[in-house]
Amino acid sequence: MSNYIKNLINRRILLYKTDNYLISFPKSGRTWLRTIINNYYSRKYNKPMSLGLIDCNIRNLLNKRIPCVNFTHFGAHSKSGILPDLTILSGRKVILLVRDPRDVVVSYYFQCVKRDRIFQGGISDFIRHDDFGFEHIIDFMNHIYNSKNIASSFLMVRYEDIMQDAYAVSIGILEFIDSSEVNISKLKEAIEFSRFENMKKMEEKGSLENKRMKPGDIDDPESFKVRKGKVGAYMQYLSANDLKYISEKMKKINPIFGYE
Repeated sequence: MSNYIKNLINRRILLYKTDNYLISFPKSGRTWLRTIINNYYSRKYNKPMSLGLIDCNIRNLLNKRIPCVNFTHFGAHSKSGILPDLTILSGRKVILLVRDPRDVVVSYYFQCVKRDRIFQGGISDFIRHDDFGFEHIIDFMNHIYNSKNIASSFLMVRYEDIMQDAYAVSIGILEFIDSSEVNISKLKEAIEFSRFENMKKMEEKGSLENKRMKPGDIDDPESFKVRKGKVGAYMQYLSANDLKYISEKMKKINPIFGYE
């Protein structure tokens, strides 16, 4: 049996064993949140910092102190109209991380063009694309939220709320995934470590030695994993016609997310 097949089988087994899932569409702030949480546990248990410190793996399944969390986009890259089967979430704790889809689609465009290089064309074509575009993002967000009752516990987290109060949001997440008492001082240190400016510097220097944190082109700021992180920045990139198009599509989004 090849190593690829073995790794695939092991990954599927671990997916079924983990109790915690953090689901998001790409470019919704997952790397930022992942850095905060991992750095917190790194400090709390004096372990080397890694973006995979609390990932679901054999080591963490055996170490009961550190919770296993499966950070996943859960089929967000699927073709248009094909939404993920969420059966695996039955009886699990689920965190849904969301961000204003207007900001997401712009950031996702740069991800697909300058980092993954899986799309060729302008942003106007991208937001209307069946597989990558704006409507697909909304469908994904609605689908995960509308299926929340399959989970044993469900928590929705908004990127914009993390921007406003990362401390309060992080406490809520830690209490959701971990029954042990939150170490307040370690959490504050982890949030300070994970500030946008510091993460930008780490990506420039390759400090975390993780492929997730490497720019597509060191000389192109739009190719960085940590791009801008601003709320409402989509206005700078979309034409009047583009804004009209996404405004019409926004009528489909579940109002529970708080995006108008």
